[in-house]
Amino acid sequence: MNKINTRNRWIFRLLCLCLLIPTLAWAANEAEYKKLSKSYTLHADNSQEFRYVMELTLLTHTAMNSTYGETFIVYDPKIQELKINEAYTRQKDGKIVRLPDNALVEVLPSAAVDAPAFNHLKEMVVVHTGLELGATIVLDYSILTRPGNIKEPLEIYEPLLQSSPVKEFTLTVNHPKDVPFIYSIANEADNCRAQTDSNNQTQTWTWHNLPAASREPGVSVRNGDQPCFMGTTAPSISTTLQPLQEQYKQLLYGEGNPVIASISESLIEEQENETGEIRAILDYVYGLDQVAVTMPMSHYRCRPIDQIISGAYGTSLEKCFLLSALLNEAGFDAEPIIAFRTKAEQGLCRPAIEQTAIHCQWGDKSLLLSPDSYKRPNVDPEHQTLLSLTTGQPIKIQALQESRVEGDVTINLQNGEPKVTGQYQIGNDLLPYFSDNTIQEEHVSIEQVADKFYILTLPEAPQGVATSGYGHLNSRRETNLLLPRIIDEHYTTTIISQNDLEPQTPPCEKQIENKVGKLIIRINQEKDRVIVERQLTIHQRLITPKNYPDFHQLMTEWEDKAGRSFVFKRK
Repeated sequence: MNKINTRNRWIFRLLCLCLLIPTLAWAANEAEYKKLSKSYTLHADNSQEFRYVMELTLLTHTAMNSTYGETFIVYDPKIQELKINEAYTRQKDGKIVRLPDNALVEVLPSAAVDAPAFNHLKEMVVVHTGLELGATIVLDYSILTRPGNIKEPLEIYEPLLQSSPVKEFTLTVNHPKDVPFIYSIANEADNCRAQTDSNNQTQTWTWHNLPAASREPGVSVRNGDQPCFMGTTAPSISTTLQPLQEQYKQLLYGEGNPVIASISESLIEEQENETGEIRAILDYVYGLDQVAVTMPMSHYRCRPIDQIISGAYGTSLEKCFLLSALLNEAGFDAEPIIAFRTKAEQGLCRPAIEQTAIHCQWGDKSLLLSPDSYKRPNVDPEHQTLLSLTTGQPIKIQALQESRVEGDVTINLQNGEPKVTGQYQIGNDLLPYFSDNTIQEEHVSIEQVADKFYILTLPEAPQGVATSGYGHLNSRRETNLLLPRIIDEHYTTTIISQNDLEPQTPPCEKQIENKVGKLIIRINQEKDRVIVERQLTIHQRLITPKNYPDFHQLMTEWEDKAGRSFVFKRK
């Protein structure tokens, strides 16, 4: 009887598992692109056309009600025309529900809300109707860009992985026969080859069964996991950057230069040294609002300097140009630089720009400055192409060299109130260049948790890796994680308790060493004091999925609050 019952239970479990498997498969993805097509065309009159066609099948209520319920299309009606070629929903039983006219709503893009100069931009919201589980959204639209005064090249940057899996992804490029198209594909595993028509005017790439883009934190093209397509009809990236260079020269030497001179002079006139001058200029530029209008949305154009200053806001490119101009006017050798999303020998184009920064020579120091942060910009010469906007040529920037963080702090508990002395030594690469690398810690508190019992928690070190939150990530990872720097941190904290408070945390020593680094935590007691030594070393920047469990083990222990909390009892 027992054998029969046991057998029946196993049969029941097996049936449940069989029923669960399809559920898990569907739950893994919200939707699936049956087809996705993107087509770029450069016409003989230098007008351009982008056409987007998708067939997206909905698999979850989240996809239906949230993720894919609407499509957002941003365009510039001054030079562009949007055309909705087809828009309907094919329900699970085959019924076609076409999009009504009131399902097309035109609004101001959120990026331009606080930027009056860009209020002419439009965002078409396509509200999909007739949605149900298993339904397929069909959307086909075109954006035609009229030819301007400047002959613009065809430029393409396309991440290959989408938010959901794609059964078939087709990318097509059409261009005049006498205009070559240069491209590259980064991080692609399948080595897809272009199919070219007989006239050598159309090139087509087709990928099948692409997985969904990873939603893990820190995924990028830099770390080698995100494949992307880059291409341009420009003969070189230097040619493409010439309009940007001309705009920057106009800012430096054009009619707006007296304004630059006046502002620069007013910012530095009361400063005692060059450090103060740099900081004053950074304070001014950082104080301007930065709007979320991207470089493609602004067509890689900067407004005149008087408009930027009077409006007290700017795009990332405008603030970058302004910062560089002010530094040059103050006597510093500064130049704006651009950092691309990856390294590539060919196919680099403006849509592939990830960020802008300032390279400034200050005596024998080579500085990297940001127009929107006091910290060193996170540019990576090892994994990114970096170009000067003054010359259009590659620029060499040293990787982070001085990134060690050390702390020697004493916490004296007087009548239950912590008094802190000591300092943290922060590597110069982790600090603003105008700041001293010694930081005094003042924010330490002790909390009463029960009658006569208190807990003192050590603070996180300024600029320490613990503030990055790596220890709170998942224990497993499917993609690479690229750290911004090598990690080398060492802290010694001495907690001195008076006669009324007695330490209750026992001495211990924890040491972990694995393939990616080493961690040491020591807690010792000497009469009236507790001495805590914490040391963490991560000796590699690229953490692969294979090595990630080792990295996670170290970071989990390092960020564990229990390892920084100490119990005291009042006598």
